[in-house]
Amino acid sequence: MSKYCTSNDMEVLGGKETFKRSLDRDIRNTHYLGDGNSKGFVKAQKFDLYGSERSECLGQVQKRIGTGLRNLKTLYSEEAFVQLQQLQAGVYEAVGLFNEGCYARYLTLVEMGLDPGRDGLRAMKRRDEERIRKSSGRGPLRA
Repeated sequence: MSKYCTSNDMEVLGGKETFKRSLDRDIRNTHYLGDGNSKGFVKAQKFDLYGSERSECLGQVQKRIGTGLRNLKTLYSEEAFVQLQQLQAGVYEAVGLFNEGCYARYLTLVEMGLDPGRDGLRAMKRRDEERIRKSSGRGPLRA
C-alpha cells in the first residue's frame, strides 16, 4: 500500500487495513495501542476500529512524566534547599497534571482546605479543554 499522507494518517490507514483483514479472519481488535498522540486515536475513532479504549506505550508515559519532573528540577534549583513537603507537592503536581490536567490542581487545593471557588474551577476546566483541543487538532469543545 503506497499512500501520500501524514504520519498520523498513515497510522490510521494502516490500522484500518489491518482491521479489515482481521474481520475476514473473525478477529476483533478491542484496544488502540498508541504512542501518546491523541490525533491518531481521534481519527481511528471515526472508523470505529478499536472501540473507545486506548492504551499507551509505557515509554511514552514515562517520557511525559519525566518532562514534568525535569520542570520541577528547574523550579527548585539544585542550589536551593527544598523541604520534603515542597518537593512532594511538586511531584504530586507533575503527576496530577499528567493524569487529570488542571483539574488535579483544583482537587489538591480542596484537599488542602482551600476553595478556589466556582470561577477558579471554571478556569481550570477551560485550560484542560484548550489543551485537549490543541492536542486533537479540533475546534473548541462544546458542553
